[in-house]
Amino acid sequence: AYYKFDGNYQNLQGNSAYDGVPTGASLSNIANPFYSGSVNESFCYPVSVENISDEKNGFSVYPNPVSSTLNVVSERKLRAEVELVLTNVVGDVVLQRKSRSITESLNMENVPSGFYFLTYKNENWIRTVKIVKR
Repeated sequence: AYYKFDGNYQNLQGNSAYDGVPTGASLSNIANPFYSGSVNESFCYPVSVENISDEKNGFSVYPNPVSSTLNVVSERKLRAEVELVLTNVVGDVVLQRKSRSITESLNMENVPSGFYFLTYKNENWIRTVKIVKR
Protein backbone atom coordinates (compact mmCIF):
# COMPACT_ATOMS: atom_id res chain seq x y z
CA ALA A 1 0.00 0.00 0.00
CA TYR A 2 1.08 3.58 -0.66
CA TYR A 3 -0.32 6.56 1.25
CA LYS A 4 0.44 10.31 1.12
CA PHE A 5 -0.55 11.13 4.73
CA ASP A 6 -2.34 14.24 3.54
CA GLY A 7 -5.69 13.59 5.23
CA ASN A 8 -6.85 11.26 2.44
CA TYR A 9 -6.91 7.61 3.49
CA GLN A 10 -7.01 6.07 0.01
CA ASN A 11 -4.33 3.66 -1.12
CA LEU A 12 -2.65 5.43 -4.03
CA GLN A 13 -1.87 2.15 -5.80
CA GLY A 14 -5.56 1.86 -6.62
CA ASN A 15 -6.62 -1.19 -4.57
CA SER A 16 -9.47 -0.02 -2.35
CA ALA A 17 -9.02 -3.09 -0.13
CA TYR A 18 -6.00 -1.28 1.35
CA ASP A 19 -7.70 2.08 1.93
CA GLY A 20 -7.13 3.42 5.42
CA VAL A 21 -9.80 3.96 8.04
CA PRO A 22 -9.39 6.95 10.37
CA THR A 23 -9.70 6.37 14.11
CA GLY A 24 -9.57 8.99 16.84
CA ALA A 25 -9.12 12.73 16.34
CA SER A 26 -7.47 13.80 13.09
CA LEU A 27 -4.15 15.62 13.39
CA SER A 28 -3.21 15.65 9.70
CA ASN A 29 -4.82 18.98 8.83
CA ILE A 30 -3.54 20.94 11.84
CA ALA A 31 -0.56 23.27 11.27
CA ASN A 32 1.37 22.05 14.34
CA PRO A 33 -0.69 19.74 16.56
CA PHE A 34 1.99 19.32 19.23
CA TYR A 35 3.09 22.87 20.08
CA SER A 36 0.92 25.94 20.40
CA GLY A 37 3.31 28.30 22.25
CA SER A 38 5.93 30.65 20.94
CA VAL A 39 9.67 30.18 20.52
CA ASN A 40 12.11 32.77 21.84
CA GLU A 41 15.91 33.02 21.96
CA SER A 42 16.19 31.14 25.29
CA PHE A 43 14.60 28.12 23.58
CA CYS A 44 17.75 27.41 21.48
CA TYR A 45 21.51 27.63 21.82
CA PRO A 46 23.93 28.34 18.97
CA VAL A 47 26.62 25.72 18.35
CA SER A 48 29.39 27.35 16.32
CA VAL A 49 30.11 30.63 18.03
CA GLU A 50 33.08 32.00 19.96
CA ASN A 51 31.14 32.60 23.17
CA ILE A 52 28.02 31.14 24.68
CA SER A 53 26.69 33.25 27.49
CA ASP A 54 23.83 32.44 29.81
CA GLU A 55 23.15 35.76 31.47
CA LYS A 56 20.18 34.42 33.39
CA ASN A 57 22.39 32.08 35.40
CA GLY A 58 25.55 34.13 34.94
CA PHE A 59 28.10 31.99 33.15
CA SER A 60 29.97 31.92 29.84
CA VAL A 61 31.56 29.05 27.92
CA TYR A 62 34.33 29.70 25.37
CA PRO A 63 35.79 29.08 22.84
CA ASN A 64 33.19 27.10 20.99
CA PRO A 65 34.20 25.22 18.88
CA VAL A 66 37.06 24.19 21.18
CA SER A 67 40.38 22.54 20.34
CA SER A 68 42.24 22.15 23.62
CA THR A 69 40.89 24.12 26.60
CA LEU A 70 37.25 24.97 27.30
CA ASN A 71 36.75 27.87 29.71
CA VAL A 72 33.68 28.11 31.92
CA VAL A 73 33.43 31.46 33.68
CA SER A 74 30.87 32.44 36.28
CA GLU A 75 29.93 36.08 35.90
CA ARG A 76 29.09 36.42 39.57
CA LYS A 77 30.31 34.98 42.86
CA LEU A 78 29.19 31.40 43.42
CA ARG A 79 27.18 30.90 46.59
CA ALA A 80 27.06 27.13 46.23
CA GLU A 81 29.10 24.41 44.62
CA VAL A 82 28.43 23.85 40.93
CA GLU A 83 28.84 20.64 38.99
CA LEU A 84 30.18 20.59 35.44
CA VAL A 85 29.37 17.48 33.42
CA LEU A 86 30.45 16.98 29.80
CA THR A 87 28.54 14.23 28.00
CA ASN A 88 28.69 12.91 24.46
CA VAL A 89 25.61 12.66 22.23
CA VAL A 90 24.65 9.24 23.59
CA GLY A 91 24.83 10.45 27.20
CA ASP A 92 28.19 8.98 28.28
CA VAL A 93 29.99 11.17 30.83
CA VAL A 94 33.30 12.33 29.34
CA LEU A 95 34.39 14.83 32.03
CA GLN A 96 32.94 15.69 35.41
CA ARG A 97 34.01 18.25 37.98
CA LYS A 98 32.60 20.00 41.06
CA SER A 99 33.76 23.51 41.77
CA ARG A 100 33.32 26.67 43.80
CA SER A 101 35.69 28.59 41.54
CA ILE A 102 34.51 31.44 39.33
CA THR A 103 36.67 30.14 36.45
CA GLU A 104 37.15 26.53 35.36
CA SER A 105 39.30 25.32 32.49
CA LEU A 106 38.48 21.89 31.09
CA ASN A 107 41.27 20.09 29.24
CA MET A 108 39.69 18.83 26.01
CA GLU A 109 42.88 17.64 24.28
CA ASN A 110 42.13 13.93 24.84
CA VAL A 111 38.44 14.28 23.99
CA PRO A 112 37.65 13.03 20.46
CA SER A 113 36.25 15.49 17.92
CA GLY A 114 32.47 15.71 17.87
CA PHE A 115 29.42 17.20 19.54
CA TYR A 116 29.03 17.32 23.32
CA PHE A 117 26.75 18.79 25.97
CA LEU A 118 28.12 20.70 28.94
CA THR A 119 25.75 20.76 31.89
CA TYR A 120 26.34 23.41 34.53
CA LYS A 121 24.21 22.92 37.64
CA ASN A 122 23.78 23.56 41.33
CA GLU A 123 20.98 22.84 43.77
CA ASN A 124 18.74 25.59 42.32
CA TRP A 125 19.20 25.44 38.53
CA ILE A 126 20.60 23.46 35.64
CA ARG A 127 21.72 24.70 32.22
CA THR A 128 23.07 22.73 29.27
CA VAL A 129 24.99 24.13 26.32
CA LYS A 130 26.13 22.43 23.13
CA ILE A 131 29.89 22.16 22.62
CA VAL A 132 31.76 21.35 19.42
CA LYS A 133 35.18 19.73 19.81
CA ARG A 134 37.48 20.10 16.78
